[in-house]
Amino acid sequence: MKKNLILFGILAASINFNAAVNHNLFEEIIFKTTKVANVKFSVNVTYSGNPLSGASVNVMQEGKNIGSAITNIKGTVTINIANYNGKLVSITTSLAGYQNNTIEGTTLSNGKSINISLTKGTSSATAIPESKVESIYSKSEDKVNKLEKKTAHHNSDTEKAHENTEKLNEQAKKTEGDVVSANEKTEAIRKKAEEAKKKAEQERENADNIRNEASKISTDAEKQISNTSNDRAKSAEERARLAREREKSLSLLEEEQATLKAEEEAKKAKKEQKKAEKEAKDETEKIEDEVKEREEEAKKEQKEAEKEEKEAKERAKKQEAEKKEAEKNQKEAEKDQKEAEKEAKVAEKEAKVAEKEKEADEKYQAELEKLKSSQSKIDKKRGKIDKDQKKLDKKIKKGKMDAEKAKGEQAKIDGKHSKLDKSQSKIDKKVKKIKKKFKKQ
Repeated sequence: MKKNLILFGILAASINFNAAVNHNLFEEIIFKTTKVANVKFSVNVTYSGNPLSGASVNVMQEGKNIGSAITNIKGTVTINIANYNGKLVSITTSLAGYQNNTIEGTTLSNGKSINISLTKGTSSATAIPESKVESIYSKSEDKVNKLEKKTAHHNSDTEKAHENTEKLNEQAKKTEGDVVSANEKTEAIRKKAEEAKKKAEQERENADNIRNEASKISTDAEKQISNTSNDRAKSAEERARLAREREKSLSLLEEEQATLKAEEEAKKAKKEQKKAEKEAKDETEKIEDEVKEREEEAKKEQKEAEKEEKEAKERAKKQEAEKKEAEKNQKEAEKDQKEAEKEAKVAEKEAKVAEKEKEADEKYQAELEKLKSSQSKIDKKRGKIDKDQKKLDKKIKKGKMDAEKAKGEQAKIDGKHSKLDKSQSKIDKKVKKIKKKFKKQ
């Protein structure tokens, strides 16, 4: 910016020094510009290098709208302006969800292509094209009068730059401390999260052990009562195993999910240079060395100070980035900790449920054990009756027993079976009642 101010002064001095030649030159340039009648130019609107459709482009001159259009799907719009007078215009581009972008003080010409990049947000941005011939011509005399004052300000700017450098260095140190503190806190949180995860794994392992222990409880009594109970138990155990595997798979899926990428937004600089401006600048080269001699020493010191200030800003920016990264890591660690603690609670709940299931199975087996002795007595009596039946059948087959007597013996055996059937029926009813009580199939 300071370089441009110096250049303005040089140009103005050149204009005054060569008034006879330069005044006619500028008049000719302005005359040619104002004679432009119809102008057709294009505007390309983008966001992060991608075209933006539906953007509104308005061309203003002296507070009046002289042209407007909406960009197409390629982010391009062509605008025709009739009876354009060659004076400076401003171009404002707007789109919902993006910052308005205004280019101030530019001229139009046939075939001209203007590139505009929008940024997401709600504020407005204004770009003022530099080095316009009209602007230089109208402001050059005032810039030359202020040249000496601007030179005197260099020393003041240098001192301010040194002060800013010191402040930035202090800020960088403070930020560095914040980064270290945030990293330490993040590490502590991560350790806590790891402990919570270990606790969750231990609780799940305890739950599995409890379930395994419960599944190993003796089922001899139930085997005596029903030959199909083992199959049902195995089926229930298989369902429990599959349920545990599904729970583990869901936990892994949740841990693998990830979430947030940030967009990088960049602005492209716009330059507008005209041949007339270059010619005007070339004219001022004759006196440029003389002006530079008066400023060289002060500028040198100022550049050194600005370099230090820039380095300090870069250091502060780097420290700030590290601080943000540390804070981000801290938040992620806190999130992991919460997930781990949640997982630990779920695992603890599963262990309690497994413990209750084990206690219920133990009570169920205890109830069956009470019927085991009665069932054994029935089985023994049934065995003795079967032996008596075999002996009777053998005698009847050999014809060694009277028919009436054989019938009487058979009636006794059938009576014993009938009594055992009643006892067996009572046991079966008790078994059904127990299974219903403990919700067994």
